[in-house]
Amino acid sequence: MVFNRDKRLTRDKRDGKADALYICYWSLQDPLCQTQSLAYLRGLAARGHRFALITFEQPKYKLNSAQRAAMRRELKGQGIYWYPLKYHKRFPILATAYDCLRAILVGAFVVLRHRPRIVHSRASIPASVALALSRVCGLKFLYDADSRLSEEYADNGHWSRTSRAFKMTAGVEAMSRRRADSIVVLSERLRDDFIGEFQVRAPIEVIPCCVDLDGFHFNERAREARRRELGLNDEKLLVYAGKTGERYLTDEMFEFFKVARERIKDSFLAGARLLVLTGDDPEIFHRIARRHLVDASDYYVRHSSRQEMPEWLSASDAGLAFIRTVPCERGSSPVKIGEYLACGLPVVVTDGIGDYSNLIARARLGAVIERLDDSGYLEAADAMAALWREGERLQSRCRAAAEANVSLKSVAIARYEAVYRSLLADAGAVSESGRPSAID
Repeated sequence: MVFNRDKRLTRDKRDGKADALYICYWSLQDPLCQTQSLAYLRGLAARGHRFALITFEQPKYKLNSAQRAAMRRELKGQGIYWYPLKYHKRFPILATAYDCLRAILVGAFVVLRHRPRIVHSRASIPASVALALSRVCGLKFLYDADSRLSEEYADNGHWSRTSRAFKMTAGVEAMSRRRADSIVVLSERLRDDFIGEFQVRAPIEVIPCCVDLDGFHFNERAREARRRELGLNDEKLLVYAGKTGERYLTDEMFEFFKVARERIKDSFLAGARLLVLTGDDPEIFHRIARRHLVDASDYYVRHSSRQEMPEWLSASDAGLAFIRTVPCERGSSPVKIGEYLACGLPVVVTDGIGDYSNLIARARLGAVIERLDDSGYLEAADAMAALWREGERLQSRCRAAAEANVSLKSVAIARYEAVYRSLLADAGAVSESGRPSAID
């Protein structure tokens, strides 16, 4: 499908048409929406595509009326027509059902107004909205599966597999796999599951959570400044960027640090420190440190803005990603790991995490912890000590892995554009065959 970009931009600004309606269950200011969904849409819009975007706004990310109007204008100027809906939480099943019903109604209005040919949902809950709209309005359905939310909530103890919430979500996921015209997943392992376990026949593209490599890169000046701020000399600084919760093995991370610190001191004399970058209450991490007898002088807890994050990562020597090894993680792609690699950091990760655990082991980009005990921690510490002796070669290898696997521009946007071109070509063929969409 060939686009005359200048002509198309002029036409779209005049009549407000969009290629796709994109639905996600995040708030616009949620960091995940900013770094993932919105970053992808902006990249595709810069290449000539136009979008209508439905988000669900939570109180903690609330914009006032002036800010919301300004954001609407900014996004419209970029080719994205934003339709924010209120997120509801009380009485979870009823609240989610209400959110989905309202999104279907607003989505139908958006289809009438902007005439998209694709409905694109990110993750499981918006998929129910996309399923309805694709059937009623005759749109191509792009199922961005993310991970299997039903299995994630069950594996981490939120839901029982006999609960109504689990069964409803799993049912939506199954129907989405059957009815999607195209599917995006975060890992090769999940694509294998979709094909082998579920006999999915729709085209499946793997697009991991990608990183803006222009923003995330090693900065020598920032490294020196941030390490001075922490009072560091030659110590190895291990960094964890993230939060607590059932998915994360925060206790085990402190156990690892306690064991590895002594091993690192034997190898490098200066020892090690731990830096936690989080939006959670610091006291949570202080309690965990006390529980494992980690001295307060050996670790730091800091809040970091998105803009400061590359500076702190540049100041560090390895990134930590202690995530529970459960089946749902086969389909995961933690953003933090891509950001670590982009800044040249090797990664200490638990086993079975999407495609990352295999990549890190195969390409010698860090250490994979297969046993959560002292022997497993010591093996990982020894592996890291050996890698650190490579010096700048290790940093270059980590950066090259990020460029090859999680680049926002060359991986995410390029692959999404290929998916969109294929779907738009199919939608055009249907239109030219004389079969009108249901909305007509």
